[in-house]
Amino acid sequence: MKAEPGARRTTSARVPIRALVVAGDGLNCEKETAAACADAGFRASILHLNDMLLEGERALQGVSLVVIPGGFSFGDELGSGKILALKLGHGLKGVIERFVRSGGALLGICNGFQALANLGVFNELGCDVVLTQNRGGRFIDRWVGLELTGASIFTDRLRAAGVTRLELPIRHGEGRLVFTEERAAAEAFEAGRCVLRYEDDVNGSWNRVAALSAFEGRVMGLMPHPEAFWSGELHPWGSGRGAEGGQIPLGVAMFRSAYDYFREGKREGGKERR
Repeated sequence: MKAEPGARRTTSARVPIRALVVAGDGLNCEKETAAACADAGFRASILHLNDMLLEGERALQGVSLVVIPGGFSFGDELGSGKILALKLGHGLKGVIERFVRSGGALLGICNGFQALANLGVFNELGCDVVLTQNRGGRFIDRWVGLELTGASIFTDRLRAAGVTRLELPIRHGEGRLVFTEERAAAEAFEAGRCVLRYEDDVNGSWNRVAALSAFEGRVMGLMPHPEAFWSGELHPWGSGRGAEGGQIPLGVAMFRSAYDYFREGKREGGKERR
């Protein structure tokens, strides 16, 4: 897929900014992901992948953000996200390409990130990106510290607010991020495509990278779960610091950052686009 420079979807001030969360086939985080989108301002809906296949292009009409959430699609048979990627690629690859090229945003969380990587969405970085078994071979279920190291529409507002780190939970057995070419990996990091970085080497990922962006930051994949931090009460250390004066938990703030991107895209010089 090739990005169209400057592409941005806009909506009338009277039209809600819509987010679509994919469900089915073993994905199991769609409800909390939709709730986080709604808390951020989106009009969020959940659609089964089979219905997306049936509707095709119509499923994404009027949608600004598509989220493929976490879970264990197809029981992680043949590798995490691989069969889901085959299903997406067979029936929806062209639809997703046109959606992104026209300015839509795409977010893959954990299993969703694995599917996007298998689909080749991040190949524009100059090489294949693989998410494989954690170093040590064990499933990891814990909260981790993360550094903001790159740019995306999902983190730009956090950086603008002075946020340089956050904590989110991870839940994966195949989260070790590997680039097939070292030079391409270094160039991606230098270009700000490596959006989040683990503070500790939790799974053996290249340079401790936890999230990647593509297509001018409108596409992002990450292994941590921002939707699991939609309330400060869920933070295990009781330090659920939020954005905007602590009012918005940082997990929701990532979705809010994307919402603000589209909301502000409706205006030029303080005037609504016509």
